[in-house]
Amino acid sequence: MNQHNTNVQNEFNIRLVSLTTTKSNQTLDESPLHTEVEINTETFRWLRNNTPLLNENAKHDLMELGLIDICLWFCDHYFCNEPLSRSIVLQFLANFSINYEIAGRRIYKNFHYTLRNCILTSDVSKLLNNSMMLLYNLCLYNDDFRLNILKDDELVLQIIKHWTQNEMEYSKIFLDSIFSNSKDFLFVYTNLPNSSKNQVMDILSIWLDNYIDDVSLDVIMAIKDYLFIDCTIEEINKHVVNVLAKASYLEKFTSEIKKHTPLLKKTY
Repeated sequence: MNQHNTNVQNEFNIRLVSLTTTKSNQTLDESPLHTEVEINTETFRWLRNNTPLLNENAKHDLMELGLIDICLWFCDHYFCNEPLSRSIVLQFLANFSINYEIAGRRIYKNFHYTLRNCILTSDVSKLLNNSMMLLYNLCLYNDDFRLNILKDDELVLQIIKHWTQNEMEYSKIFLDSIFSNSKDFLFVYTNLPNSSKNQVMDILSIWLDNYIDDVSLDVIMAIKDYLFIDCTIEEINKHVVNVLAKASYLEKFTSEIKKHTPLLKKTY
């Protein structure tokens, strides 16, 4: 490790001690002073910006010193009325977990409830987007985490809502990931209440119009097979038909859809 990185690691340790001292000195019924909030926010901003300079050993040592628990306390208590500060903590954790699965597991375990609560209840766009960003990043390399999120229909519907109402960046990225993987798509679709299935199909139709590169062929084929060909006429949903009809006229999908005669026979 070069001298600069050693200095950065030492600075991390010093700042973690400072944050720990703040936690130790703060009583539950005491509101922090504005100047103190600014100082601690700036500390997390520094941590966020300098995390890329840490190696795995340094990250491990910081976690052993209670870094994740400190972050949770600041996010849930000290910064509870400071959405910008909470967002910076989440950005720091996202940077900290990059290419370090052990940290990702620890963060998911400690922050799953906090992130879910932010996504379901917050109306602050920056906090919402960063909550979805961290949750998405944590699920990238862990199938168990991802399935836990995808089967949470309330959370998935809220992420959809954040896209339909505000077109938030990470709500779209989250939906992109669902529309690019047939396993995830079918898992989400079958788990949602019937009243919400049409909404998912309507959004997929919008994706076909505007973000076709983010819709995979295997998702369209899965819809064709499991939600159309394998269904009786009575079971077929018009929103599913609309998606397949639109896809059949798009070069990316048309040859695969139109070569299946059962689909054509059922259409007429």
